[in-house]
Parts: sequence; structure tokens; C-alpha cells
Amino acid sequence: MKRRDFIDNNRDAWDQLDRLIKKATKGDLSILNEDELSELLKLYRKVLNDIAYAETHFSDPDLGSYLNSLATRAHSIIFSNKSINPRSLFKFLWKDFPKTIQDTSVYIYISTCIFLVGTIIAFLTVAFDIPYLQKLIPDSLVKIINSANINGPLNTTPASLLSSLVMTNNIKVSFLALSSGFIFGLGPIYVLWQNGLILGGIAAIFTMAEKSINFWATVLPHGVIELPAIFIAGAAGLLIGKAIVAPGNYTRTHALRSIAPQIFRLIGGTVFLLIIAGIIEGFFSPKPFPDTIKLAFSLITFIILIIYLTRGEKPIK
Repeated sequence: MKRRDFIDNNRDAWDQLDRLIKKATKGDLSILNEDELSELLKLYRKVLNDIAYAETHFSDPDLGSYLNSLATRAHSIIFSNKSINPRSLFKFLWKDFPKTIQDTSVYIYISTCIFLVGTIIAFLTVAFDIPYLQKLIPDSLVKIINSANINGPLNTTPASLLSSLVMTNNIKVSFLALSSGFIFGLGPIYVLWQNGLILGGIAAIFTMAEKSINFWATVLPHGVIELPAIFIAGAAGLLIGKAIVAPGNYTRTHALRSIAPQIFRLIGGTVFLLIIAGIIEGFFSPKPFPDTIKLAFSLITFIILIIYLTRGEKPIK
């Protein structure tokens, strides 16, 4: 595409972004209605892509300066808004986060598969050869499992400590899976795989002790939310890795910049899910409810979560 055609094709979008920035500058983001706010975010992402394209294909300092100025002003409006608007927060949780889940669904599927394959392999390995447990999970977890009375109720120490340790570990894993995406996308793969092995190995121990129902009843009430949070964080890490390894027609910096809004939304949504899971873990999971009640609660929670995460608009293909 020639420079003149590039400018002509995008001029209207740049002018509209400029008008929205000027309107928001008079107050804050709350001055924009829902459609205007959505358009501002969309045009902001577009101008980031336009910057990358212009710098890759044209040598025009004036055009680059104009687009960078436009992006900087938009960034200031979007990310430097000091007041937290409850309406905007609700919109993010109700619309933007589920929509981002739809847009990045391929990466979430890949993330989930990596974890589950590791879980299945570890379960089968440990179920047929217990000593392999030492190679599959950290020493701290091995010691707790070896000292646990798995023939007794799982809701007593140290077995209940096992569940707490596993899920506390999952919170750390979520952020490790995301941040390690900068290691050429290999970090999330390793983190997801390793933690799938951990869950599978532990589940196999309690299954062989005929305590699988009690184990899952202890883990799943909060795990059905924490585990998807890990998968989403892993997907964000894979997305970062793709931008580094295969940036396409853009430089790595501009590829990362173009996916930044998606990454921020995935991070925000992951934090939201972990907060909900933490509330369940603190006020429901430790209670001595019957296993059937806990499993039913887990199933209902999982169904609600799936409906919530898949209710966003379908990505444009």
C-alpha cells in the first residue's frame, strides 16, 4: 500500500479518535457513553497497529510523529484516568472480559490442553508406579502427601493442608504462566505442563487410596474457578510469546504493543476470578459439608462460569 492510500484509508478513523480524545479531555471517561467508550478503545488499538505498519513500510517522520502523538493522548485518557467508575468496572466484567475470552479462545484451548495432558500423563504414571511421584511434584508436596493419613477424612490436617497448598500454588502459577510468556512463549508451556503433572500425581494418590471423591470435593469448589484462571493466564503468556516469536509484518515491540489491551483485560479478569475463588476457598471449601453438596456446588459454579465466559460477542473471522 502506498503512503497516500494508507493515509486516505485511515484518516476518518484518526479524526474520530481525535474527536473522542478531545471530548474525554473535558472531563474523564465517564463523559463518554458506552458506544463512544467502546469505539475509543477500538480506535486506540487500531492506531497502535497503524503506527507499527507506518514505521515498517514508510519513512515519514511527520506521519510517525502524528500517529504517536494521537496514541499517547489516547493512552493518557484510557490508562491515566484516576477515578474508578463503577459503571466502567461493571462493563469490563460483564462485557469486555468475556469478549476478550472469545477473541483469545484459541490460546485458552491450547493452554487448557497442555495442562490437562500433563494431568492425565501424571495420573496414569503415578497410578501404575508410585515412586515416580518423587519426579513429578515438588519435595514440599511429596512430604505432605507421605505424612498425610489418606485413610482418614481429607478435611483434617495435614490432608486439608494439601488442598490449600495446591490451590495457593495455583494463584502463583497464574501470574508465573503469564509473565513467563516473554521467554519466547516457552515459559507458559513449562508452567502449565509442570502444574498439570502436580495435580495429576496428587489425584492419583488419593484415587488409589479410594479417596478420590473426598479429594475432588475438597479441591473443586474453588478449583473450578482457579484452574480456568490459570488457563487464561497461560493463554496471555502464549499470546505474548507469539508476539515475540512471530510478530508478522511488525517489529516485536509494536506487536507487543498491539496486544497490550488484550493482555491487560486478561490480567484484570484473572484477578477477578482469583478473588472469587479465594472467597469460596475461605468460606465454603473448608466447611464439613457432605461431599455430594460440595460436588454439586462445584458443578453449578462451573456451569455459571462457562456461561459467563462464553457470553461475549463472537470474534470476527
